[in-house]
Amino acid sequence: MAQSLQEGRLLLILSWLRLAFIPLLVLCNVHPRSHTSTLFYSDNVFILLMGIFAVSNGLLFTAASISATRKVEDDL
Repeated sequence: MAQSLQEGRLLLILSWLRLAFIPLLVLCNVHPRSHTSTLFYSDNVFILLMGIFAVSNGLLFTAASISATRKVEDDL
């Protein structure tokens, strides 16, 4: 999995899929607001989403950093 993550296409697709977390986090019941509805009333859902968001951020950032250093020419 880690080797295939360093390929550009899969890394880009997974990075774009992380955008799905934004509306899910907005729909959590962190601070009840009148301008948005709440879909997830449990704080556990918010904590789980934030945890997955954080882990995927670290994994994808690391894979992108490794991939970038492998693609740079040696003469730099």
